Amino acid sequence: MTTTRPLSLMDASFFVMETAVTPLHMGGASIFRLPEDAGKDYVRRLYERWSGFPVNRAPFSFRLAQGLLSTVRPQWEVLDSVDISQHLFRVAVPHPGGNRDLEELIARLHGRQLDRGRPLWEIYLIEGLSDHRFAMYTKIHHSLADGATAVRLFGDQFTGDPKDRSTRPVWTQRRAAGRRSPPSAEPPRSLLQDFPLTPTAARAFMGRAYRGAGKAMTLVTDLKEAPISADAPDSIFNLPITARREVGQAVFDFARVKGLSRAIGCTINDIALTVCGGALRRYLQGIDALPGQSLVCAVPIALNKEGNAEGGNAVTAAPVAIGTNVADVRERFAAVRDSMRDVKAQMAKISPDSIALATAIFQLPVVVEQVTGRWPLPRRLMNVILSNVPGPRERLYMGGAEFLGSIPLPMILRGMGLNITITSLVDRIWFSYTSCPDIAPHIDRLGPLITESFDELERVMTRPQRRASARRAERRRPRARAN
Repeated sequence: MTTTRPLSLMDASFFVMETAVTPLHMGGASIFRLPEDAGKDYVRRLYERWSGFPVNRAPFSFRLAQGLLSTVRPQWEVLDSVDISQHLFRVAVPHPGGNRDLEELIARLHGRQLDRGRPLWEIYLIEGLSDHRFAMYTKIHHSLADGATAVRLFGDQFTGDPKDRSTRPVWTQRRAAGRRSPPSAEPPRSLLQDFPLTPTAARAFMGRAYRGAGKAMTLVTDLKEAPISADAPDSIFNLPITARREVGQAVFDFARVKGLSRAIGCTINDIALTVCGGALRRYLQGIDALPGQSLVCAVPIALNKEGNAEGGNAVTAAPVAIGTNVADVRERFAAVRDSMRDVKAQMAKISPDSIALATAIFQLPVVVEQVTGRWPLPRRLMNVILSNVPGPRERLYMGGAEFLGSIPLPMILRGMGLNITITSLVDRIWFSYTSCPDIAPHIDRLGPLITESFDELERVMTRPQRRASARRAERRRPRARAN
């Protein structure tokens, strides 16, 4: 008998919001250097080898259940068999493919909606890149995984051993064979299963309801401390988007970014928000579209730092003003840092249950806008999305191929048409963005502007330290004796 498991309210909301124009999947392109002994057919052989592995790992074997029951209460159907040819593909860019060729290809792939009649994920092995490289583009529906979960799931394909060629694909179980269904699979549930049909069950139900009411009052009290943004202005990123996507990047040495954070006593998140605020100020000024108020950024925060073992979402979002209305970089940095500290202090005061409830409440107007096309509140809560997903600090390999870095392609929404994701690997850090070129003209300029903004922050914020160091060096220098 087919097993099922219900979706959480948050996971189910992604299906309510999704349209052909706003497909709600996450994506990412991992870039690899071919092994030194690899032949020209390395990617073909990898494709053929992976095609032989069964799809038997959660959540890759989950398909949205059909029928009335799933309409009332959306559920995953856990499949015993999945046709891998509908999920694993081999494509190429014209040789010799550069980074821009890869970005254009994955932007097109990212704009296509996943088929709900199958498990909601796809993997593309991409050949034809220059410099002895290939790429792997993956996409997975946001109802199956949040960012932290996706990183953990797909990270299982990597190893620290460059000689290990036994890489297993992500959709195959990492446990001994013998069990037919994932440990998370649940038996089919009845719509009446939780309804009190007997006096004993009724008393138990009322007891739970009473306790639940008391807990709800506590949550409402806690929500007074939940972080609420200042008014977010209307901006081009809040216009209705189309299905077109544009992606780009700015890349830095990790030691340089980490060194700046130590020099000025802040987190990498503080630097990222300040840099993005400066870059977006320059970009919007360049197209005469800079609002008088600061843009407000939604910063996703994982509630489960390890990710969920078998999919789903455990994440909230904190609103942070990123100082696009502030010309002076020092003042912008101070405003961003103080805003982030206030958000963290507020979140520390409230319980995890309250955070989850606040997330659901704040998500409701976003859902309404995706469904109706109209923002239901008198003011906007957020303009853009910015997330930081730290990567591994050691060199990794897949089938003997060295992992060089990645290009994240997160989802964008109606009303939030720009998503910036910061990722890191060993000695480099990437600022990657996804947007819709039909609402954000010349958005390809954003990558160079992020570099300009970081250079400015580094130059201005470390200037006093450099002067102090020069003065200390001058005091230590021996003075010449007078004759």
